Amino acid sequence: MTQARRHARNALALLLSGIASKLLFLVASLIIVKKVSVGVNGDYRLALLTFGQVFAVLTEFGLRGYMVRQFARIRDNYASAQALFAETVYLRLLLFAVFFPIFQILMHALGYSSEFLSVAGWFLVYAFLDAASMGFKATLRAYERMEFDAWFSILGRGLIAAGVYLLYKNGALTLQNIALVHLSAAAVETTGLTFTVRFVTRLSPFRLPQWSAMKRVFLESLPFAVLVVVGMLYLRTGSLVLSWLRSSDDVSYLYTAAMIPEAGNFIPIAVVNALLPFLARNHGNTPLVQAYFSALMRYLGLIAAAIAVYFFWETRWIILLFSKPEYLVAETTFRWMGAWLILTFLQYAMANMLICLNQEKLVLRRYLLMLPLNIILNVVFVPKWGAAGAAAALTLSEVFCILFDVVMLHNCGIVVHIRIVLQVLGLIALGGATLYCAEPLPQWPRVLMAGALMTAFIVGTALYHDRRLISAVFARKTHDEA
Repeated sequence: MTQARRHARNALALLLSGIASKLLFLVASLIIVKKVSVGVNGDYRLALLTFGQVFAVLTEFGLRGYMVRQFARIRDNYASAQALFAETVYLRLLLFAVFFPIFQILMHALGYSSEFLSVAGWFLVYAFLDAASMGFKATLRAYERMEFDAWFSILGRGLIAAGVYLLYKNGALTLQNIALVHLSAAAVETTGLTFTVRFVTRLSPFRLPQWSAMKRVFLESLPFAVLVVVGMLYLRTGSLVLSWLRSSDDVSYLYTAAMIPEAGNFIPIAVVNALLPFLARNHGNTPLVQAYFSALMRYLGLIAAAIAVYFFWETRWIILLFSKPEYLVAETTFRWMGAWLILTFLQYAMANMLICLNQEKLVLRRYLLMLPLNIILNVVFVPKWGAAGAAAALTLSEVFCILFDVVMLHNCGIVVHIRIVLQVLGLIALGGATLYCAEPLPQWPRVLMAGALMTAFIVGTALYHDRRLISAVFARKTHDEA
């Protein structure tokens, strides 16, 4: 099997995983958005996506990124791999014991109601289990067994979607019941992954680690941890500021506008994660890394632009399709999140490329600069513009990220070619012009026409730039040059 074919197979497994799991989670989210009040939806998003995700990041402590890179390099040494696996499992449990009471005290001090604290507690446990399952998947990815990632992601998200639907059909769609459905699904997924990792890799989470080794892993993963924690705080600053200075309705507007862009993030995550083990092992081969990076930037940028076109020019259609008329007041917020979608696709590839080059401290430095900038922009924009101000702050902060990453990658010998930027802008212009000129047509023919033209543009670009790579993907014999 050629390298290109293997990478394509792994990327396809993660893409299918992302498509299915994101769609299933999106179904659950849409049921909640459409069937509960704007305020309850805001509380759900705040508990799950703000406190829950920040808690998950703190209890994960950057271990996932550290594990993927390290396991890719030591996986042939069973003793070292087993020691690292046990150390990461027990370190997660220790972090959970430390941070759970801290979060409960923090939410109480911020003045949230006792009812919200109870529900948020269940979401914190869910977030921990979900992060633990992602750690097991990271181990399987390092061994390039991406198919298990797909199966269990679909299982976990499918249980959530089915549970939420049953709650709705039985008239029991309350915030507490939604939290219990999430928790039960995560428990099933994590248990299944525990035994799968044991069967596939022979690594066991039940072997006690050495405390000195845990300390070493803790210190080595510290840059990853700070990076992920600061990055998550940066993403959730807007919702926190909205909850303090505005209302749950504004939180709901922001998260509903971000629902599709955040769901779409499975695309860069799947593609980049499929390549991470290979790139981590070949990080010293600059021409090879440059070739993969250029391909990532080109196609992630074009795919993101194709999605964002609809947020820019078909905003009302997007809102009514994925939520309900009460969210039409947030049209500007949706447009800002469309711009953010393009930037975050590119930024994810850039940040992970720096990590593959052992430059995670540069990524950390960027986040440490970006977080105060995002806080300042939110404090300035949110009181006047609400959710739209929070979305604008997030997008402008992402622009800073992109510029920083471009400079840092250039210093490492990896460049962003201007023709890729022009191709992304050209696709946006093509899609926007098509939708504008076809405005007299009914909605769906207009949308499909623009989609067909943008797809043809992407395929043509691929055939022009990467025909040899595409041939290697479908080749059956091994070619060293692939």
